[in-house]
Amino acid sequence: MRPLELLLVAGTFVAAVISAFYFWRTGPPWLIRLILISGGVLAASQILWEGWRWQMLPAYVAAVPLIFLSSARNPLTLSLSIASLVASFFVSAALGYMFPVFRLPKPRGPYQVGTFARHLIDRRRRERHASSSQASRELMIQVWYPAKNVAGLRAWYRDPRMNTAKSYHLRWVKTNSFWDLPPADEPREFPVLLFFTVLGRIPQPEYFPG
Repeated sequence: MRPLELLLVAGTFVAAVISAFYFWRTGPPWLIRLILISGGVLAASQILWEGWRWQMLPAYVAAVPLIFLSSARNPLTLSLSIASLVASFFVSAALGYMFPVFRLPKPRGPYQVGTFARHLIDRRRRERHASSSQASRELMIQVWYPAKNVAGLRAWYRDPRMNTAKSYHLRWVKTNSFWDLPPADEPREFPVLLFFTVLGRIPQPEYFPG
């Protein structure tokens, strides 16, 4: 999980422990209000800086049982609110672990990484696997290359239009490449590595020296 997500999930567990400790010993209600305000600030910061995702929803809605804790005195209501906080912690932690926003290793070379994507269509060839016999052969490619060290728009890990509810968290994965940067002046020649997928199988690399 990302740093603010870890703080948010850990804060949910700490809030549950403090709530149980103080309320079972008739602690001051202002402490719960302080936890509620702190949790709200942390949740807002996480959404603004890192971006929201549905896996963190249980931690976001942990404010609801905290509101009940700050005003309720019924033992059943207090117990259910504390149990909800504990459940929010475990569910958010599990979902964050199952659907991680991972980090990609940063290239160690001296060049910036440029990339571009192209939709290629060969009008002279027919696609044998298309539903229409008149469909042309199409191919999507993406190229990465050594680029000049200039500012640019960071490339996505996966086209956002392809993300589903299950893969929504991938939109927050940061790559180390940038769209359409000017190529580096040097080297003049460099190796070329091609990855391609055939009928849904795992991509296979092919190496071509420059």
